[in-house]
Amino acid sequence: MQKTILYCRKSTESDERQVQSLDDQISEMKEFVTRFNTGFARTPDDQLKLIGTKTESFSAKQCGRRKVFNEVMTEVENGQCDCILVWSIDRLSRNVGDVERVISLLENGLLKQIRTPSQEFKNEPFHKYMLVQAVANAKLENDQKGVNVVRGLKSKIRSGDWIGWARIGYENFGNKKGQKWVDKDEIRWEIVKNCWAMFATGSYSMPQIKEYAEKMGLRTRPTRRQPEGSMVGINTYYGMFRNPFYMGKMRIGNSHSGKGVKIFAEAKELLARGELEGELCEDCVVVNGNHPPMISEEMFYRVQEVLKQRGLAHHTARKRIHNYLFAGVIHCKQCGCATVTEEKRKYKCSHCQKWFTCCYSRALPLDCPKCDNPITEETRKSIVVHRYLRCTGKNKNKRPCPQGLRANGIPKLTAIEAELCEQIEDYLDNLSISPEIYEYAQDTLRDEHFQKKVLENKSLQNLQKDHQLIKNKLDNLLEMRLAGEIESDLFAQKKADLTAQQDEIMKQIQKLNDKNTDWVEQADNCLNLANRAKNAWKSGSKQLKREILKSLSSNAYLVDGKIELELRKPFDVLLIPELDENKKKAQKSLSAPEFSNWLPGPDSNRRPIG
Repeated sequence: MQKTILYCRKSTESDERQVQSLDDQISEMKEFVTRFNTGFARTPDDQLKLIGTKTESFSAKQCGRRKVFNEVMTEVENGQCDCILVWSIDRLSRNVGDVERVISLLENGLLKQIRTPSQEFKNEPFHKYMLVQAVANAKLENDQKGVNVVRGLKSKIRSGDWIGWARIGYENFGNKKGQKWVDKDEIRWEIVKNCWAMFATGSYSMPQIKEYAEKMGLRTRPTRRQPEGSMVGINTYYGMFRNPFYMGKMRIGNSHSGKGVKIFAEAKELLARGELEGELCEDCVVVNGNHPPMISEEMFYRVQEVLKQRGLAHHTARKRIHNYLFAGVIHCKQCGCATVTEEKRKYKCSHCQKWFTCCYSRALPLDCPKCDNPITEETRKSIVVHRYLRCTGKNKNKRPCPQGLRANGIPKLTAIEAELCEQIEDYLDNLSISPEIYEYAQDTLRDEHFQKKVLENKSLQNLQKDHQLIKNKLDNLLEMRLAGEIESDLFAQKKADLTAQQDEIMKQIQKLNDKNTDWVEQADNCLNLANRAKNAWKSGSKQLKREILKSLSSNAYLVDGKIELELRKPFDVLLIPELDENKKKAQKSLSAPEFSNWLPGPDSNRRPIG
């Protein structure tokens, strides 16, 4: 009997793909061994005796890289087996290098035969020729598939279709015709969108975002191993917040991990030839996609600024023990370092009536430092807590910052938290708008939006008419060419001119369609936020106050014990002194002429009417 090793292989290392391939090969080949030994083996020496089963999940494209295959070859060389049983020859090898090693063993007599359910290969010229031919056919088929896949990917990139698994919040769809596209995932869309909005405020850390998403039930796609999906890791959130896919664009290649998509070189060539519109980065190409955008470009770049300020390893930082109001919000104006909050406890001795200060990290003394009398329970209950802010003083030059440390290195407390809160209330008070002006602004914005929308719709209709007209001209031009009325050179020239005009009209139509038409809603949200921020600041929690501060200002600095805010647009316009005076004047009356101070003044060269 021939000592036989059953060798089974599947092409990918992924457990989700070709899951049944190895099990099917083993069961089918064992049934074949039983049928062969009972019905086809002529002598007992021809029968097959299975002495082991070897399985692996690795590609056979390159020579000498399969660990289990090398073990099988070593056992053949040591005389432990003299026959290899495989499902098909392409399971054994897809490259010439491994076949040369197998043929060498056949010629040396160490390997008697290689058998499949339909073929056998022995040390005979024709058998060795057929073995090489079978491997060459498998390699040709594999290489042709690679060429066809690259061609299909290039076609999808030109049309703006995503070429892989959809990112979390999106879902892959397809039909029976083979068409595939990416669209909203109704289960995860709103959760992921809220995560972007929360992180863009700068008031939430990555662990807080992760905790919110888990509470809302965000999980990955279900798989065979995990039918309910798994929890999303924190590094996945960092990758998600750096991916332009969520603003409607596709990144071909990966500028962070270096792995990327293999189609990057082809996309770069398409971009160089002008067949693809996009932006070329260092090791990736960013192009527009057909999938619906989840966020705006403004929000995406705001999130990038938050990531840049915090750094990649922010989620590994030490957890905050105290939830201070201005933690991670205010920075030093002079050196740019962060500010820290310190708590001081003040107590008054009931015997000597002296005030003392104790650090928050230390326990209150048992006896008074002045009169040595014991501290009473009444004194402990009347402790007053004050919070101070100062610069950390840890700048790159290693010099003590005058706002944080004295020359001898002793901390210098420069601001009181309660006073900073009062200063912020003054900012918010200047931002507030009376209800009458708010209603007037709303009506004016809606009227202007309606008029602008009418003009845009009229322009769009005219462009569509021009596009249809050019299309009719192209059809007529083609009919004239088929009838032989014009020559080929003139036909090509006229077609190129009409096609260029058609492309220009399509760009204008796309520009009108992509135009932001919800600016009225955005303006309404800004006015609402400016009008209600003060009341929300007074009655809100610490987290809400941080969100208000981050939403209104891009930066907050500490300068000589005072806070200095750099308000975002358009909130900075509301603090212009001239506008503030006009706003106060406009609040006195509500008829149309009283708003004339918001409008241009009279012409310097006025002429009589008529």
